Amino acid sequence: MKNMKRNKFLPLALACALCLCLAACGDSFESAMVRAARELESVESVHADMSLDMGFGVDILGEQSTLEMGMDVSMDTSGGLTSGELTLDMLGVTLPMQYIVQLDGDDCDVYLSTDGGASWETSLGLSGEGPGAADNAGSYNAWDMASFYLEFGGSFGDAVEETVNGAECRRYDGVLPGGKLGEAFALSGGSSLAELPEDMSPADAPLSIWLEKSSGLPRRITVDMTEAMSAYLAASLQAEGVDGAAVEVSRVFVSIDFGGYNQTVPATPPAA
Repeated sequence: MKNMKRNKFLPLALACALCLCLAACGDSFESAMVRAARELESVESVHADMSLDMGFGVDILGEQSTLEMGMDVSMDTSGGLTSGELTLDMLGVTLPMQYIVQLDGDDCDVYLSTDGGASWETSLGLSGEGPGAADNAGSYNAWDMASFYLEFGGSFGDAVEETVNGAECRRYDGVLPGGKLGEAFALSGGSSLAELPEDMSPADAPLSIWLEKSSGLPRRITVDMTEAMSAYLAASLQAEGVDGAAVEVSRVFVSIDFGGYNQTVPATPPAA
């Protein structure tokens, strides 16, 4: 485990450097990414709060109805250890769950609790290959999500100054390529949507990144997958012989806030 920090944080620093080539932007954004890569080298831990907000309209035999779904995930990540809470809200039912994920080489150990930590379900040695591979077991990692969007985002414009959670930031607006939509679904908790139809070319998704002015570190990342999800769902339904107009996607929006740099301490796995 002594090399865990180096192996975990180096991809995020490299992702920032890759943005210099992938993003068609001005000098200000390039300078911001160079600084972010440099600052991330000294980061030991981070806290993140992710929100996935989805809304659908459904037409069943002429009867119109709406389906609201949401998922909130908090996570504290340090090296190969992540802990947090996941709350799923669907059809008026709220399901909370605590989780701890510890990386062990290419695999991970996952601990889940649905009773506030009184008892834990343990799964050891789960495969960690590929984005979101252990997603169904609650494997969420702040660095995986941050590095993914920083690496593959592009076409960023000029900075807009805004404040995020009390921190003065510069916001950069760009896009996430449609070809990366499946991976984005997996990282956001939708692993069942990660496999896109082979003949589908999803639309690019609007992406925004907020970098803190004082530290240069990411403070917020948002991505609007509504249009891309609409095309995905329509193609999937048609493949099953169902009228794609039967389901209308009103919104699919992901927001991730980052903070607690070098201060966050994840929970430790329960004793066996």
